Amino acid sequence: MNMPYLPLQPILRTLLAVLWTLSFATGCNTNPPKTYGQVTRSFYFWKTVFALSAEQRNILRQLNVERLYIKLFDVDWNATRKAALPLASVSFEEPLPPEIAMVPVVYITNKTFVNLPDTMVTSLADSVYHKMQTLLAKSGTKNPEEIQFDCDWTSATADKFFAFIRAFKLKLQPEQTLVSATIRLHQVKYSSKTGIPPADRGVLMFYNMGNFKQPHTGNSILDLNEARRYLQPLNRYPLPLDVALPLFSWGVVFRNGQFTNLINQLNTQTANNLPQLLQPLGKGHYRALQSGIINGSHIGKDDVIRVEEVPLSAALKSARWLSKQLGTTNNLHVALYHLYPSVFENYPKPAVESIFNTF
Repeated sequence: MNMPYLPLQPILRTLLAVLWTLSFATGCNTNPPKTYGQVTRSFYFWKTVFALSAEQRNILRQLNVERLYIKLFDVDWNATRKAALPLASVSFEEPLPPEIAMVPVVYITNKTFVNLPDTMVTSLADSVYHKMQTLLAKSGTKNPEEIQFDCDWTSATADKFFAFIRAFKLKLQPEQTLVSATIRLHQVKYSSKTGIPPADRGVLMFYNMGNFKQPHTGNSILDLNEARRYLQPLNRYPLPLDVALPLFSWGVVFRNGQFTNLINQLNTQTANNLPQLLQPLGKGHYRALQSGIINGSHIGKDDVIRVEEVPLSAALKSARWLSKQLGTTNNLHVALYHLYPSVFENYPKPAVESIFNTF
């Protein structure tokens, strides 16, 4: 049985929203001077079925969100067929809100470029382009202003990933569509080794800062101290950078000290509401009292679950620090990851507004 997420009670949600509004009105006036012009508000949508609730549409409108970065599909290496294959394609059950533009995103595993022969890079670009055009036609979107590729490339795979981008950009001519690439923290600090992608823009993914598979990791989603170690030269990065900040949580499951799987959107509130299944161990850790399913993910008896989440205070502190590190730019896209069903229950509209207003 799939255990659903347990939302906040309506009265509690209203009270929290009021308290957040008051605290932001009095405590958020220390933002640094703006060093960039227009700020475009955005969200990532990372599910395989595109559909928005009436509440989500309403809040997105109130927040003046202008963009959705929508993952169209994944590309991964299939060892049996010895080929790069598309996976998890999105299905559009409804059109986008008319006031919101779509940036299609394709996630490509680094393993794909590890195994892909140099001679197959151009054909991969061809396949991705045609797959993307098919999905864009179904979405009702034509000629997007920007297309994004998400890949955690390394110094060993940079040449093939960069060649893929160049081959894909040739297919966009004479269209003036921009191509962006996601940029991880290590790709900023070690840019002399990992290289600079031949993209028009980059999006700094300001999350996933530690190895979640290690039992002694604290919070792998967001660790500002860890970020400071990587991003001191951020304003010297040669690509214009947009930013993406996290608004999600997960449970990291360990069995006999070994990582087994992730539980998406598990937070401490949900975990504490499952006393017959999870025993608190302190510091965000729980022991499974029996086998079961949480948010669609399996756990076994005696598994240890480490809950990692992003408190609003941490999100705001990170946004303020990050806004001081960015160089001057005429436009900046600020994206929040990601638009899951309960995001506005966990982060009410005033909280999200405060994060956007930091930039």
